[in-house]
Amino acid sequence: MALNTTEYALGHRCVWSTCNVTGYPSIYREYKVDCCTLSVPLNYARPNRSITISMSRLSPLQSTSQNNTLFILMGGPGASGWNLLESAALLIPAQLGLTIILPDHRGTGLSTVLGCDDNDSQTITTDCITYLISKWDIEGLNQFSITAAAHDLSVQIQVYQADHPGRISIYAVSYGTLWLDRFLQIYPTLVQSAIMDGVINPILTSISRYDLVASNVGLQFLAYCQLQPECHSYFPADQPPYVMLYRILAELDTNKQQCIKKYFNEYPINSEWLRNLFFKMIQSGESYMDRTVIPAVIFRLNRCNIDDVKVLNFFFRSNLNKIDRKQTKENSPGFLYSKVLNFNIIQSERWLAPNESEIDKETVLAWHRSTLMAPNNSEQTISFRAQWPKYPLDQYYSKVASYSPLLMLSGQLDPATPFDQASQLASITSKTRTFYGIPLAGHVTLNIAKVGFYCPLHLMLAWAFPNNFPSEWSNPQCIRSLPTTIDFVGATPLGQEYSMKFLNISRPFGNDSYDPIPSSILGCRCINQEDLEFSMILYRAALGDVHVALKYDREKYSHGPNGQCIRRPPKKAHSKELYDSVMGESMKYGGDRLKHREFILYDAGQAYPEYVIYFRRSAKNPLQPINLAHETTTTREKHIITTQRWYTAPITMKNMCVINVNIYAAQTLDRYHLNKLNISFDNSQIVNLNNEENNIEQWTVDRDIAFHIGWNLTIIPHIKDLCVNQAKQLNVTIATLIDFYPMAWTILAALGSLIDPSIGITLVSFLTFTNSISIAIIVAPIVGLSVKNSPKYYRQRINRQQ
Repeated sequence: MALNTTEYALGHRCVWSTCNVTGYPSIYREYKVDCCTLSVPLNYARPNRSITISMSRLSPLQSTSQNNTLFILMGGPGASGWNLLESAALLIPAQLGLTIILPDHRGTGLSTVLGCDDNDSQTITTDCITYLISKWDIEGLNQFSITAAAHDLSVQIQVYQADHPGRISIYAVSYGTLWLDRFLQIYPTLVQSAIMDGVINPILTSISRYDLVASNVGLQFLAYCQLQPECHSYFPADQPPYVMLYRILAELDTNKQQCIKKYFNEYPINSEWLRNLFFKMIQSGESYMDRTVIPAVIFRLNRCNIDDVKVLNFFFRSNLNKIDRKQTKENSPGFLYSKVLNFNIIQSERWLAPNESEIDKETVLAWHRSTLMAPNNSEQTISFRAQWPKYPLDQYYSKVASYSPLLMLSGQLDPATPFDQASQLASITSKTRTFYGIPLAGHVTLNIAKVGFYCPLHLMLAWAFPNNFPSEWSNPQCIRSLPTTIDFVGATPLGQEYSMKFLNISRPFGNDSYDPIPSSILGCRCINQEDLEFSMILYRAALGDVHVALKYDREKYSHGPNGQCIRRPPKKAHSKELYDSVMGESMKYGGDRLKHREFILYDAGQAYPEYVIYFRRSAKNPLQPINLAHETTTTREKHIITTQRWYTAPITMKNMCVINVNIYAAQTLDRYHLNKLNISFDNSQIVNLNNEENNIEQWTVDRDIAFHIGWNLTIIPHIKDLCVNQAKQLNVTIATLIDFYPMAWTILAALGSLIDPSIGITLVSFLTFTNSISIAIIVAPIVGLSVKNSPKYYRQRINRQQ
């Protein structure tokens, strides 16, 4: 390079003024927005022709004592810095005191735009190529390169620093990381620190294989649904989400996707549109929560019942009506994105990785058709591959800067700049670079701060300006606090919020179980339910005082008086005491909604899991419910009480296999209800409880009866043991009469001798056999009566304890 950019920068100054753009304010989120345009050589080796490069600045309205500036490099290639203005101001509030510079790459934004005609059209055709060569000639077009953009950046930084001395750091995203790496190879001393987010590996990255790599990440994403039971449970064992999506895409290609064909034919939905939509939803860290609805959309497209049609209609309509901001701004067609610049850089040095050979169009398109999720630009790129005038590769191509200190951030589920390629780059630059992987994040990890996960943002800011932010912000231990699972089912308020945004329901899958379209309609092999083994847990439970709800009252049972969720049983009538449990009554016994009784227990001590029951379902030869309980009777005081005893009952039936069941119980605390409970297995639909109805309440056992039932269960066996020995205990009276004289003589002699032997002899002389008889007649009945009534006293004491 013949031109010295330092000397050139010192000879030029930025004149900051209002930006000449439509649709962007001059003050935004407490930042002042202004712009600077510089004239630079088109070719730094032959500076005889000039173009302009621009940068926009976000300056805090409230002045600060320190001058800390963060340059942010946008991706693409072809995207301008204006794409980052809103996100930068949102993620880095003006209160932090940083000045933000957003450079426009040469060829886009407010820099000289590379376009297909005098109006900067971005429609790539053979006429476009002819126009570019005519306007710029081959050598001039070759200057719209990564290396030339690196020289531009050096000029912009040095011009800015001449007027605003202070610390400068660079944060680059996506393609911007390649731009930054090239800059650091050539100008390693101009900035104090640098950060790459969504790292491009200069050695391995290949746009020709982009679709395959992106689809592989999409497969990894859907695998998280398989690994999480709450999501996987909606999919048949032989049709996990990725298999179901592959089949849906194949059906779209042959116009056999019945759901879309029957209900959504007014929308231009095809396999290309669907895989591109899903790719966009998983691509960016900014869409961290958008992607959570994808498995539910796949599930609903496959099942396609009435509810699914409503949900999918909202989903397709909202996505098809999205406005592409690139087309709505009244600025140059290349203001936000120059497709021509994108083509020039990709075709020249990013289509193939080092040592890769050229591939034909058929192979590229076949790769694309095999994908689950992918962008839709492969065909056009390969179509103009041979015609495009590519610039020659220079000495910086495929090289890696040795600059330090440099921080690299990479999302684990980044389909644009894959995590494994970033990891490989980290392994060969470990001496000069620090690398942090961000779990489950997509492309550009800082964007997950928009949904409340600030760790990558804190790491970046602390790295760029270590003296301005708390020391704990630089601690990578915050990565451990980030989610390691994906909320596919709306289990969290954040998941429900995004489900409402995309599907207009709070839970993406709803509350239904899998119920596919018949295979005769879909033309597929559906899973055989008889091949699946299900399980349930059998609990032993003590219901106590049961509150019975015959009609469901949403206001009463869903929320408290202040709108809080209720997590306790209702109060008893005219009392501050609470019921021990709640039972929703079935329609068979007077309830209005439930086909089977439902119980709610509030204390872990009321129930414990005793057995796991394994069984299989079958729609053939449905069986009548069976009752495993055996009626028996017991006697309490003068009454005969019907009780419930359960015995070991292994079950084997033709269409239901229940393995290793050993069900037993003593008596129950709520005999009235358990007498009516049957064990049954069926496929009845879950009854909706969400409608408001008047409430009818009743309870079955009061506190006294519950105590007596508990007494029967726990105390009676102890009393029976006492009664068995009662006859022997009553003989104590006779034994006392017989043994009183020798026992009394011995006791008196022993007690007296403790003081003095003469005293013992004197006491014994007073006790004669004759006068001991009268004393024994009085004492013996008292002792016998006490022994006889001891069970009663024992029961009274336990009664008080209960």
